[in-house]
Amino acid sequence: MSNQLSRKEYIYLDWNVIQRFKNGDFTIRLKELKRRFDKKNLQFFFTDAHLMEASAITLTDTNRKNKILNQDLNSLSILSNNLYLERVKNSDETKFFNAHPAEVYKQKGEYFKIFRNAFIGALENINFEKIWGDTVHPQLSANYLNNFDEEEIIEKINELLKTDEISQVFKQYGTKATSFDDLVSKVHSHLNQENNNSLNLLSDYFSTAFTLLDGLGFKSEKRRNEKFYSSIFDIRHAFNATRTKYFITDDEKLRLKAKVLYQWFGFDTVIMDIREMSKLIAIKVKVEEV
Repeated sequence: MSNQLSRKEYIYLDWNVIQRFKNGDFTIRLKELKRRFDKKNLQFFFTDAHLMEASAITLTDTNRKNKILNQDLNSLSILSNNLYLERVKNSDETKFFNAHPAEVYKQKGEYFKIFRNAFIGALENINFEKIWGDTVHPQLSANYLNNFDEEEIIEKINELLKTDEISQVFKQYGTKATSFDDLVSKVHSHLNQENNNSLNLLSDYFSTAFTLLDGLGFKSEKRRNEKFYSSIFDIRHAFNATRTKYFITDDEKLRLKAKVLYQWFGFDTVIMDIREMSKLIAIKVKVEEV
């Protein structure tokens, strides 16, 4: 399939939105959602981020776990019509393929499990609260930035970084950062050097900016291993959605951080919650379901 389809045809769903439609006879509900997308000339595609979230089931009952996984893979199939967007290794380039999610998962599922176990294992000996308390200035840890609209966040960060107290928090990344742009660039370069990474990918730069927004106290997630791991999905979904017209998520923190970064990077993707999506495609969603 061509990789040159108009970006205006695409709508990207966060995993939490897909899960909202699993109440009742979810197969019928998903097919209706797909029909509404078709009517509005919108195309959803699935990615590795969706498959990784689908596989992150913590149940110990293997049979039940596999049943839920199969349901979720079929849900992705229905909504995407088996359109899969894969990122080319060591590149920001992406390509479309026609493949059932179960087929892709069969090829990559073991890698997803290894990645998750290794990542969680690496976090087990990290005391996030201690690190947080030792490195973040009280003004930031008090969620100072949450007092402002998303359009003001970068400006407020720039103001904070001009003060010696705040800029010293990030001194391990080189000379003092004078702006958010300067901070992201220096942290990104520092991480690339630590990891012997010379690729300088936009996706990695986006990830650094997203993580710093969280670290600076804007709509921050709690520093728990599982929650920290799930933030990887947030970053990947937010970046994957930059090639679409609409990004739908019911995660308010993700929605607001994505709005800040989309504006900063110059991405014009429209971010919506599920209620706004329901108005867009004229589908009824009961309030108690969302």
